[in-house]
Amino acid sequence: MSTPDDARFRPGDPTPGDDAGSEYEGTPTSGYMAPTPYGALDESPEPQPQQPQPPQWGSPGQATPAQQPTSPYLNHPTGSSRYPAQPHAPAGAPNSARRGCAIAVLIGGVVMVVIAMIISLVVGRISSGSDDGTGTAPTTTWTDPDAIDETWVVSVEDLTQAGQDSAISRNPDGAFTGTRVIAGDESWVIAWEDDDYVRQGIAALDPVDGTVLWERPLPQVACADREVDGALLCLALDSDTWVFHRIDAVTGEDLDTTDTALDDVQTVHSNGDVLIAVGPANPAPHATVTGLTPDGSEVWSFDIADIENADLMFDHFYDSDGDPVLERPRWRDLGGGLVMLWATPGVAIIDPATGETFVHECRSATPAQDHYYCVVKEKLERYELDGTRTWTAAGLRPATPEEDSDTQLVALSEPTTNQFEVIPIDPETGVVTGAATYRFSQQPGVWTGIVLPPSVYVEPDATFLVGDLEVVALDPETGEMIWSVPLDEGYLGDMVQIGDVAVVNTGDAIGIDMASGEVIWERNTRGDVVRIGDVAVSLGYDEIALLELP
Repeated sequence: MSTPDDARFRPGDPTPGDDAGSEYEGTPTSGYMAPTPYGALDESPEPQPQQPQPPQWGSPGQATPAQQPTSPYLNHPTGSSRYPAQPHAPAGAPNSARRGCAIAVLIGGVVMVVIAMIISLVVGRISSGSDDGTGTAPTTTWTDPDAIDETWVVSVEDLTQAGQDSAISRNPDGAFTGTRVIAGDESWVIAWEDDDYVRQGIAALDPVDGTVLWERPLPQVACADREVDGALLCLALDSDTWVFHRIDAVTGEDLDTTDTALDDVQTVHSNGDVLIAVGPANPAPHATVTGLTPDGSEVWSFDIADIENADLMFDHFYDSDGDPVLERPRWRDLGGGLVMLWATPGVAIIDPATGETFVHECRSATPAQDHYYCVVKEKLERYELDGTRTWTAAGLRPATPEEDSDTQLVALSEPTTNQFEVIPIDPETGVVTGAATYRFSQQPGVWTGIVLPPSVYVEPDATFLVGDLEVVALDPETGEMIWSVPLDEGYLGDMVQIGDVAVVNTGDAIGIDMASGEVIWERNTRGDVVRIGDVAVSLGYDEIALLELP
């Protein structure tokens, strides 16, 4: 059985073997609630098993002894840093799909509605009609939730420099996932793209009232996802030259500009001291990786083909007839100032200060400050920051880490048909410490038919697991389940905590009380709800809105 890669973004083949999961015991299912740190909770209904219960998991086992990889890994200091993780965004999600896909879904939806209406009319006549055929078909009414309250809204049409068919870019830094708004205290910066999904400029908004502070047309611009000393670090194409721009985030004025020797840029990232620029495959496994100082000076540069295992950074899963590319690259910040560039099936660990880099196989990359986890050959493995593998646990994988929160290892069993078990594990040793604590019954993907694992969202007061049909809240310290809520919405997307409410994106937005797990409201939104600082923001492809939650 092959291992599914990073959930919603890189599916593999989840077909289980005949003995997969044969040792698991019954686990709680959706609807469960437990005592929580938030206070006394009402007693919840007894859990109702949704599938036949597999046999006993068995005794906690010992992890495979650690081995040292053969690659020439480096030794680095450890420390802490902000590190984003990966979002949960299945294809076909109403507010997360690309526009072309949305059109296809809309057309398909119309066809399905028409078919449903015909069937409804026929069934109605059969079930309630009289012998003379004069029966009346039942009437079905669809009710949309109320629109959420908004403080301000800015549309792409409000940007005078953006073209008619422009949209808000999903990736100002060129990565596949990441922050869509470069948020500072006095400005929020977004990028816009043309109808070919090529970024063409950036604009800053006033966080208080949404006023457009400035706009800068910058062809193929890529900016680091955070301000550095109140400035944006960007690269943009000027004729045939890639120009470094250090831009005042409030005024939009250039503080520094420098012509670079870069041939092309696919994605950029900054740890605050160095801007890392990565070019596309030229061809694979060749791609230039360059480090620039905050004034645009080059401090190091290399061809990743010169690094051992460089071929693991390139694939053509999404274009099987095409050449391998740096496919869906994602950035992760690690401790000690190190940076992870993850492009399935490999991961590159980069020291921005020196450019020293090593590459090894890593699926479902999950950073954890001074170490990280990977799936390698259907085994969950822990690595130290110098690339040393410290333990291996067969038959496990991590829940998919989401992009805009911290990350936390939540170990899952490999799927038994369409089920994933949450398995308690000692992160220091890789030893399974008890029986499975929860079972997710996942649904095959709309387009692929592939069963994908739940995603994990680490928020201030709870760790959330989001499956296809339910949301589970875990205690962030102990990992024990607080509550579970069934949500048969057809699509469950990103989840974020705003105050004492957990917000789930479902195409609309659902608010869940953090203390009780009770659904307390549902509202229609313009896009996915995210948190910037301590406020809720709706982000669509055409609009951004500051929200007032119920």
